[in-house]
Parts: sequence; structure tokens; C-alpha cells
Amino acid sequence: MRMSSHLLTSKGMRPVHPLTKLYFTVSTVVLCFLLDVTAQVFIACLLLILCVLTRQRRSIFKRFLRYVLPVVILVLLLNVLIYPESEKWISLFGFRVNEVGFHFGLIVSLRLSVMSLSLLLFFVTTPPHLLATAVLMKGASPRIVFVFLHSLQLVTTLRRKIGKIFIAQASRGLDVKGNPFKRVKALFPMLLPLVFSYLSESLERGLALELRGLGIHGPKSYLVELKESGTERVANLLLLLGTSTVILWKLLQWLIR
Repeated sequence: MRMSSHLLTSKGMRPVHPLTKLYFTVSTVVLCFLLDVTAQVFIACLLLILCVLTRQRRSIFKRFLRYVLPVVILVLLLNVLIYPESEKWISLFGFRVNEVGFHFGLIVSLRLSVMSLSLLLFFVTTPPHLLATAVLMKGASPRIVFVFLHSLQLVTTLRRKIGKIFIAQASRGLDVKGNPFKRVKALFPMLLPLVFSYLSESLERGLALELRGLGIHGPKSYLVELKESGTERVANLLLLLGTSTVILWKLLQWLIR
């Protein structure tokens, strides 16, 4: 029995098509490198509003604060401290800093924040199997989609396996705690089971997909039926045209110089 993508959520809202999210993510990442600071600030505010409106906002902001924000602050500080000297200086929190380095670091940090928020919003709110189904329904190669889906699940799978191997090896008497030298010594006995188990699982998944008709050509049926609404088609077209126009405009400006 097929499950339609038009089923309403608990709040009565229709879920957004995965490809619409993908087009939006690609457009924001491209535009944040092509447009000026004002447009980047607008895109960042739009992403913040979308992140707040999603149900997974806690997970998005938690990952942003844990992994992205320290890098953003480090990039800003490095540009302020080691950027080539200039004659312009500004006072920031009582410190005299290089104005050119501060502005350049601010632009880089803003681009990094926009790109990170956009990717986090996409991957946290889009289940990998729905994205794979949407791409397959557009006629993509099943083998390429399988490799892409397998790559998305790599981090989660490895983290789960590392935890199991850690507990198993510790129960066998392996000293996995202590100073860094002991941990490095215990790395090899933990690495071999991880590599072999992951290779074995990959082969099993490939065999299962072959048995399910991965290499068979012709029309296929899907467990989840994903359909784009008219509004989503118009939005996707506008995103494509807008991003293409900006790219061509920037290319013409570069050629005219």
C-alpha cells in the first residue's frame, strides 16, 4: 500500500517536497558566495526564521552552536589578528583591531553561517529515504542514489558501530580508557572490527538491493508516493531562474572588467 506525500502532519500542514528543499539549499549556498553583505544578512535572517518554525529547531541550533559557531568565531579572530596590516583601525570592545581584517573575517563568517544553517536545515528536516525516493522518481540512476544514500548514513552508522565495538572490546579486557598513549594503542584492535563489519554490511545491502530489482530497467513502484504541488513547481522554477540570473550577471561583470 502506497503512502501519499499529501498526508497532513499533526499541525495540518502539508510536508514540503524533498526536491524543493534541495533546490532551496543549493540556491542559498550559491547566492551567499555571489551576493553582497546586505543580501547575505537577509538570507541568514530568512534561514533563522525557517529554522525556528521547524519542529527540529532544537537539533539544528544545538549542532550549529556546538560545531559551527566555534569555527565562525575562530575564523573571525584569525582574520582580525593575522590579516595584513592596513592604515585603518577601529575600536572593538576596547581593543584596537584591523578594520580590513575585521570586515573580511565578518564576511567569511557570515558566509560560513549561511551555508551551515542551510545544510543543517536540509539534512535535519529531510529523511534520507524520502530524498532518495524523490530523486529516483525524477529518473536518476538507482546505483548513484544508493551510493549517495549510503554516504549520508555513513556517519550515523559508524557512530553506532564504534559504540558497540567499544563496549565489546572493553568487556574482553581491552584497556580503552586512560592516557592518550593507551587510547592510541587500543585504536588498532577497535579499527579492524569496524572496517570489516562495515564492509560486510555494505555487501549485504548491495545484495539486498539487487534482489529487490536495483538493476532492472523499466517502470518501478515506490512505497512512498511524492508529488510536487503547483506552488512548489513555481517556487522551484523561480529559484532556478533567480540563481541562474545571478550567476550570469556575476559572470558578465567579471568578463567586462
